[in-house]
Amino acid sequence: MSADGVVQVARTVAVINNKGGVGKTTASKALCEGMAEAGHSVLLIDMDAQANITTWMQAKTAPNVLTIFDLLEKPKRDLGDCIQFMHGCDIIPGDIAMKDLDSVLSQGIGREFRLKRALEPALAVYDYIVIDCPPSLGLSTLNALVAADDVIIVTEPSMFSINGFGNVYDLVESIKTDYAFNPDLKIDGILLNKYSKDEVASRSADEQLPAIAALGNTKLYAARPAKHKAIEDAANNKQPLFKFRPNDSAVAEFRKFVNEYLDGE
Repeated sequence: MSADGVVQVARTVAVINNKGGVGKTTASKALCEGMAEAGHSVLLIDMDAQANITTWMQAKTAPNVLTIFDLLEKPKRDLGDCIQFMHGCDIIPGDIAMKDLDSVLSQGIGREFRLKRALEPALAVYDYIVIDCPPSLGLSTLNALVAADDVIIVTEPSMFSINGFGNVYDLVESIKTDYAFNPDLKIDGILLNKYSKDEVASRSADEQLPAIAALGNTKLYAARPAKHKAIEDAANNKQPLFKFRPNDSAVAEFRKFVNEYLDGE
């Protein structure tokens, strides 16, 4: 509950693209760090079977702890048993078992709402819940979108990545309208990652994406993170993105992106 007596309700953000390697995990990590620096309480959920952000945060992993797969597989499991409480940002870790989620839940009742219902106790505890989605539009991502308030699409300057926006947009519209799973879901914006002003592909993406964003009734973030070694090094060394090499230009652009998102709230 806030100081003015209003019950706190966390805002849930799903970070996605149906193509891998575009930087969803880095964007998710940046959001969590930036939100925490701004004084917000944050819960991170690793929905990707690769569990890269779980590794980055040095969270404990299966089989020694419960993961997001355990939470989704058994709807009555206690949420608190799956959360690892860490400095700056808490986490529900990822698990390689997530690759089997579609088949495990294929006949499950209310399978699209497993995550939304599981997270209900967290809504009054955290300010933000950030979901790092897998590079697919399967049941894991569907659960994330049904639970989310905002969608952030991360893309790189490539035709295949940019074309993925249409697939994500269609899925969001289906969730909002066709099935009415989450009528208030919105695409907050598109982040153009791995940008290089000297490359034709980046300049072409800069020209195409404003129109694509407008068609999707969303915005293109002004931040343009580049593919810099500082980001890779922070992940490989399992260090905070904003503190490992804080003066790196790509890191500064990710900070700009986080500020854009928070300022828009």
